[in-house]
Parts: sequence; C-alpha cells; structure tokens
Amino acid sequence: MDCDICEEEFDQEERAPKTVVPCAHTVCLQCLQRSEKRECPTCRTEFGVTPESLPNNFSLMRLLERQRDPSGRVRGAWCSDCSAPASRLCWDRDHDVMPIKRALRRTIESVLPQVSAQLQRLQDECQGEQALLALNLLAAESWHVTVQGGGNELTGTVRNTEDPLVKIMWIVLASKAAHAEGRDETPRQTTTQAPPPAPGPAAPRTPPAALGPPAPHGHPPAQALNAAHRPPVAQAPPAAHRPPVAQAAPVAQGLPIGEAPPAAQGQPAAQRLPDAQGPRELVGTIGGGPNDNLRDKAAALREAPGVVRLELSCNRDPAWSLQLLQCAAPTVEQLRLDCPRDAHVRAVHTMPRLRTLDVHDDGTLDRQPPELPALPAGHSGLQWLRVFGLSSGTVRSLLRAHGGTLEVLQLRVGTAGPKKWPESCSDLHALLEQCGLRALRRLVLWRVCCHHEKTACTEQRRVVLRVLPRAEVLCSKCDGVVKEEF
Repeated sequence: MDCDICEEEFDQEERAPKTVVPCAHTVCLQCLQRSEKRECPTCRTEFGVTPESLPNNFSLMRLLERQRDPSGRVRGAWCSDCSAPASRLCWDRDHDVMPIKRALRRTIESVLPQVSAQLQRLQDECQGEQALLALNLLAAESWHVTVQGGGNELTGTVRNTEDPLVKIMWIVLASKAAHAEGRDETPRQTTTQAPPPAPGPAAPRTPPAALGPPAPHGHPPAQALNAAHRPPVAQAPPAAHRPPVAQAAPVAQGLPIGEAPPAAQGQPAAQRLPDAQGPRELVGTIGGGPNDNLRDKAAALREAPGVVRLELSCNRDPAWSLQLLQCAAPTVEQLRLDCPRDAHVRAVHTMPRLRTLDVHDDGTLDRQPPELPALPAGHSGLQWLRVFGLSSGTVRSLLRAHGGTLEVLQLRVGTAGPKKWPESCSDLHALLEQCGLRALRRLVLWRVCCHHEKTACTEQRRVVLRVLPRAEVLCSKCDGVVKEEF
C-alpha cells in the first residue's frame, strides 16, 4: 500500500496515512509536509490545520500492522538494499523499500533493454558440448528441476512446449555451464551451477569523502537445476569472487551508438592494481576517432569486466564508449563520465553497484535531454554525485532515482540572473524539493563559469536550507571549497 503522490509505502511514522478533511483523500504525512500550502495534493481542496493534526487513516494503519509477521518482516514489501523481504529495520535504516510487484517490475524494466543484445551473443557462446547439452535439454519432453540458493529451494516440473521463454532458458543454461559426459549405467542426472547471483545487499552507507574504491563484493555460490533424464552429466566451474572476464568483440569502424563493436588483438589498455583479486581501475580515454587505435580499444573491452573504477570520455568514439560501459556495468562502483550521449547516460543508470558518479556534459544532451526512470530494483543507489552541465530535467530525474541514498551532491549552478540553466537559476529550491533527497547531508554549489552575486547566493542557500534542513549547503566561491579530484 503506497501513497498515490510519492508512490512510497505508507508506514506509521513519517509516511503515516493521513485523511485530508473535508475531501477524504488519503496522503502520506511527508507529502503533506513538503508543500507550503495547506491543500490536498490530489484535488487541491484546502484544509485549515497542520498536516500533523489531520486524522490518521486507522483502517490502513491496522492493515499495515497485520502485514507484519512475528519475524518482523513486512508481507508484500521488498527491500532493494537487503535484496530480501523488508523488515522493520529496513524502514529504520532508510532502505529502499517498495511493494513486491513494483520491485519485480523495476527488475524486468532494467533487464529488457539488454535482452536483445545478449540473445545475439548466445549463438557464439553456445558451442561444442554446450550446444549438445542445449539440444538435449530442448529435446526432452519435460524436466524435473530443483533450484537451490540463498537458503531457499524451489522444485517443480518444466515441460518443453512452444513457449520461447522456456527454450531460451535452456539455451542460456547450457551456454553458461561446462559439462562432461557421464559413463555409468544408472539414470543420468544433469547438475549445473548457476552463474554468480545478482549483486547482494548494498554496502553500509559511509561518507564517500575519499573516492578510493570500496572492498569488492563476494559472490556466494548457488546450485541450480537437478534434472533426472537422459542428458550427460554436467559440472559447472566453481563460482568466482568477481564477475568473469568475457571476450570482447572486435572494434568496428563507424558503428552507430548502440551497436557492439567487433574484436581486434592488442595490448591491454587497462592499468590493474597490484592485487589481481582486488579492485581494478580502467582509464578509457583513448585518442582518435572511431577508426583509430582499434587494438587498444579491443584490449580495453577485454579488460572491462570486473572493473570497479572507470574513467571514460565518450565524445571521440561514442559507439565504443557505450560498449565499454556495458562490459563494465555489473561491477563498476566509481565512474567519471565526460561528454556522454543519451545512450551512455541510460547505460550508467542500469549499473547495479554504482556508488560514486562524476559526470560532465559538453552540451550535446541539450537538444534532447534524457529523462531517467526510477532506479531498477536491486541497485545500490548513489552516495556521491557531481554534475556539471546536465539539463535541469535530467538532473531532476537523476536525483529522484537516487534520493533515498545520495549523501553528497556537487552541482554546477548559478544564482538568479539573466542566463539560462545552469549558468543562472532562480528556483533551485523548487527543483531539489521534488527529488526526495532524504539522505543528503552535504550540497556544494559550484559557480564555475556561472552567474554569481553574493546577495543572491545568500538568498538561494537560505531557501534551499528550508527544503534540505539536515544538509550542509556550501558555495564554492563564498566558502572557498576545494574541488575533490576523482
């Protein structure tokens, strides 16, 4: 059960369901407190008391209480930070909690754009014995399947029909598993090990003042698929502690954005840290246009899987830059991005572990500024963000997506004046008020090449503090803030 205005779950404290009198609409307390006007956000009917004085919707509150089982879990709610059913602690710790239906929808929405490109690679990945295993799986009438992992077990029968999703499932399984032929006379059994699961619970929220990469997340092994039928015995390789390195395709000449570049041979372009199992860094700034330095680009693509820290300039070769972002997406936690296009911004939005983002736009996005959707389920959410040059609409959608986790925001923006955004801005407080920045503790307003008047700056910061009373609000000029290097 969530509020129709902010689409967040009702609770019994900050988001208590309040009944607006006299219109009788139910809105959460926080939405009512955000508005300076005493009116219903749904129908604009005015009310004469403070939001706190409005009566609670006790029917909803009783239903909320019934949804909590003795273990403290909340039925029907999912915590993205814990990757588990939500508990009371999830609300206490300000985790990203949402209805299960919405969590699943976010996951599907984040996966669908990547599916078509991955399907095209299946034919190349599924070769030899893996192709034979796929055909065996597809040929049987049905399979008895047991999936185990994370303390859970799911058992059932999967029948081979004309359903394309079932067929794709078998092909994906075969392409991800290595196997060996069984030689005994007993009924044969196919056992494969699932690939590493989706990223686990987010790391504890610590101030990201130092931009050094956090410790890499481990991937516990998970067992999947026990089938009693006639295919060969298959045993997967042991689970890795970091995502496996995939072979990159060669770099193509003059590909449009969104198409994967082809492969070439070359020397590694990435600089590894001394510990091969620890965090890895890649500087993806390679000179020349789409047809230059093909070997270095192909080498960088091979180095990208498993990278934790990435710096990338997108304007020289947008297609290759997009491919590099996609290869590194599962593990990147810190990203510096210069001159992105729409596709690059959207690729960054799907990175599940990203915690630190420094993005500088060269004005290319001004023609069609991207509006970003809600953050996909299971994503950690940004803690530290620096934005130079993005449109106000893109900034708003980016902040909304990460409002529950963002602690430090550095924004290039001017004071009220004659110029356009971001060189001048007269309503910064209104923009920030719409973003739900409930975790923000520090806001730095960068006045680089921006309109700045001291009186206007004081007024701008004063009204911003009314919207963000828990945050420290600084001006780079007035407070002499030193820019942190990424």
